[in-house]
Amino acid sequence: MKHTLLFSFVFMGCAVLLASCGGSVKSVEIIGTDANLHLRERPNRSRAEEGRLFVSEKGSVTPRYYIKGDTSFFSGRDFLVDYISPGIDLNLEAGDSVLGMKKTFAFPLPHTPESWETTVRLPITMETSLPWFRIGAGKVPAYSSFLLRGVGFADPTEHLFAVRFPDFEKETSQRWEASLYPSCRVDAGGAEPGQWNLEFYIGPDGSSLYRHELELDYRFDAALEMPGQAEIRIFRNEGAFRSDYTITLRPGEHELFFLPDFSLSGDLRIELEGEEGLTPQALRINRRALWTDNRWSPMPADMGEVLDRSASTWRRSDFELYSWNLFPQLLIFDYRDYAVQSAMLKRLAFFVEKKGSAGELLPNEALEKRHGWNAHDYRSEDLARFFTEAQRLEFPLNDEEYMLRDILEENNIIAPDEAGGWKGVDGGFLSLSRESSDRLRYLFLVHEGYHGLFFSSKPFRDRVFSYWNTLSAEEQDFWRIFLDWKRYNVLQDNYLLVNEFMAYLMQQDISRVDSYFFNHTIPTLIVAKPEEKERLELFASQYPDHFRRSAASIESAAFETAGVLAGNLFDTRRVERE
Repeated sequence: MKHTLLFSFVFMGCAVLLASCGGSVKSVEIIGTDANLHLRERPNRSRAEEGRLFVSEKGSVTPRYYIKGDTSFFSGRDFLVDYISPGIDLNLEAGDSVLGMKKTFAFPLPHTPESWETTVRLPITMETSLPWFRIGAGKVPAYSSFLLRGVGFADPTEHLFAVRFPDFEKETSQRWEASLYPSCRVDAGGAEPGQWNLEFYIGPDGSSLYRHELELDYRFDAALEMPGQAEIRIFRNEGAFRSDYTITLRPGEHELFFLPDFSLSGDLRIELEGEEGLTPQALRINRRALWTDNRWSPMPADMGEVLDRSASTWRRSDFELYSWNLFPQLLIFDYRDYAVQSAMLKRLAFFVEKKGSAGELLPNEALEKRHGWNAHDYRSEDLARFFTEAQRLEFPLNDEEYMLRDILEENNIIAPDEAGGWKGVDGGFLSLSRESSDRLRYLFLVHEGYHGLFFSSKPFRDRVFSYWNTLSAEEQDFWRIFLDWKRYNVLQDNYLLVNEFMAYLMQQDISRVDSYFFNHTIPTLIVAKPEEKERLELFASQYPDHFRRSAASIESAAFETAGVLAGNLFDTRRVERE
């Protein structure tokens, strides 16, 4: 398979080709497969010299390497080289002289500061086999710091280029200059502590079916029990295009993904600035297909990107599918409108959560005049119950519901069981619609996201249940009245009761929780349910600290288990520029 700028090449595991090869190489890993493969080299080197440069009449070069074994797995994939840089210009040579021809190919490799760990996908056009390859440094002395760590293969949607940062505790500023397709260069220097300036040239993909995505991996060591703050600015063609983001830094190691509205190609400059405790670990340029294949692969994203990403970058016109960067086993559906969302999820809502119909599969005629939810959340166990019951009853589902089942099975959220039904595996999904206002989309995504945290983190869930059990009967009764009025099946489902209790407290900043309940919710409830007026007023007078106290306790559990705070699950937000 030939690409315009990002090419695949195929290794043929032919014993005849390899018969003349030298010894087996133990220290250089073959990455991207569990197949029984190994490298052979010529000339042979000692174990300590494997993957190193040595001096020959050609200059400083590695031996020629050959891959032995069944290499049919590699067809259609792209070649990766993983190495530790000696801080000099390198190139990969490949040739077919084993077949009696003299044709060779040479491709520059990224020039990085000495000791940097680098992985690069190579733009190689090969329509036949690749009998051998080696890495050379030209007419310079051999450098002991060079080490070829691995070669391998990746699907076309994996990262195009990655550099892993060295020890930033000792060296806290770097400047990158890079040029990909056909060459790449990275140099250190220049920036202030806590700032990193990165400059790239990314060649065009040659296809309108792909976009480049920026991935930043980082570690944050929080000095206080609060998230940190950072900013990242992406410039293209000397600022002709620009996209700025604020970053909420979570304690621990995390991945962030950025897909600006403009193409990440041409001359790029990336500026990162963060507070003490931020350690960048890797920067990657990922290649994302602008269509959804039959594998229903979600795009990794944090919730800020889900809110801010333009629908013009979607792979479908009716919805986009994401996986949450904090909890990858949780999918996020962003729907074009309520109609599409309802076709896929309304029946599920009445089966799982709605008062008066939970456990029942309602026909389309019964659903037509009923309101579902404007945003949704479901865990794997409830999804499995829904599809198992539909299969048991041979209930006719919508095409969109069968599509949902395929997506959930493909992403290992549900799986067929031995009885012919379905079982929950892990995770679940959240959803919202573009038809909601920006304010409601923000609110819905926080609310549903906290349900996702409740599904995904047993330590957090246990802390919430423990706190719930400390509440008085009067406090718990308030939530039963409120959520029953909201049409949740909470009088029959204690898990749902505690889950919603938590989410309504966490959907806004703690500073606004009293106002939401005392100034809005309770007065509205009294009008809607006058028979509960006395109980509601008594609760408000006896427990004036209930909402803030409860929110603070749950927020503490959320931060300690997931590094998140009430009212904010967003790692990135775009900064609007005039």
